[in-house]
Amino acid sequence: AWSQTAPDLYDDQSFADTWRRADPARIGIGHLFGVARGYGWSDPAVTAAIPDTDATTQVASDPFVAANPFNISAESEPATTAPLVPLDLTDLHNRSIASPSFVVDYLLPRDHVTLLAGHGGTGKSQLGLIFASHVAAGVNWSQLRVQRGRVVLFSFEDGADLIYHRLRLILNGYGLNQTAVASHLQIFDLTDHGPLVTELNLSGTRGLHKTETWAAVAAAIDGADLVIIDNASDAYDGDENSRRQVRRFLSWLRNLVKPHHGALLLLAHVDKNTAKYGGASNSYSGSTAWHNSARSRLVIANDQLVQEKLNVGRALATPIDLEWVNGLPMPLQAGVLAARLQTQDDSAVLQAIQSALGAGKTINAAPSGSNTPWHCLQHEHTLPPELRETTGKKRVQAAISRLAAAGTIRPEPYKTQGRREGTRWVLATPGASAHAH
Repeated sequence: AWSQTAPDLYDDQSFADTWRRADPARIGIGHLFGVARGYGWSDPAVTAAIPDTDATTQVASDPFVAANPFNISAESEPATTAPLVPLDLTDLHNRSIASPSFVVDYLLPRDHVTLLAGHGGTGKSQLGLIFASHVAAGVNWSQLRVQRGRVVLFSFEDGADLIYHRLRLILNGYGLNQTAVASHLQIFDLTDHGPLVTELNLSGTRGLHKTETWAAVAAAIDGADLVIIDNASDAYDGDENSRRQVRRFLSWLRNLVKPHHGALLLLAHVDKNTAKYGGASNSYSGSTAWHNSARSRLVIANDQLVQEKLNVGRALATPIDLEWVNGLPMPLQAGVLAARLQTQDDSAVLQAIQSALGAGKTINAAPSGSNTPWHCLQHEHTLPPELRETTGKKRVQAAISRLAAAGTIRPEPYKTQGRREGTRWVLATPGASAHAH
């Protein structure tokens, strides 16, 4: 075998074990050359043809065609450690200090990796493409400031046809200029390419290694302001439960963009419980290093984009509510959300009023005190739990006022059991519909 050209390092048994572990479904000739290089083999012909050049970083003019067949980088820890140098604190007040900056305010900090996670079908791939389009066009998203810049998106999961379909929906749905987007956005279909990194077992030691795809991706980034990788399960072929490997992968990703002050968005999966009950459970698939090493974490679940973590500034105080419009997740603007909530409250309160009046109860019209409409309605089963709580008292009273202004209910004078005069709410017309107003 050609690996025997390094006779001092070649061992029959070790070679046989390594060969048996090779998975032909995912390990090709590039992997085999990488294993051989791990044992000390080198090709004199290639070395002579590419003098003074690191063969692990060479790519052809097409960034996804490797210039050599052994394009795996087996990075290792440095043999020596340089002396530690403390920070210079003597002139802190006069020092020019760069404050954290963002490609998309709050959500995508520069110089760092942001993890966007969500269960399948929640819209994370669409949202990644939406971010890409808005940064390319320089258009704000969900009232968040966006800095225009060059964007590169690598899709390991979805092919070209689906990307074209989604991008057209985004341009039409958000009203983005196609020329502006196309001039600043590059998308690469990597569904037929290998992962960025893979785990190899060399001489009994497992380790994470960069593949030929990594070198091609690094070359294609070329100073981009925003890099998006969709998604981790296809790009990362290491042990997702290995804290060391995950941290190294995220560190390598950060080093792809930090030299040119870019941001990187990595899409990832979460388990079903997180997708069902929201992002608070921190249940990213795999090691906790996915949580800890990412300086910004986003979760899309239950039609909300939640920022779980932002280490370089103040995170969003509230989730961004999303609604699906023509197959696209779109931010529900504050005014629209408030109007929708008011409509829901009005309908719920009217149903509770109908139920109470049908049972022969009196709904006192006093806006304050211990016998307000909320006190009269809070035990009606048709009233939603959030309106029965004390915190829902103001919402019930606001709904009463809107129903009265719309002419759905009206005040009526009456005599209490103590023969005192009072005012109560009644339906303006018998059998008024909950949607009449």
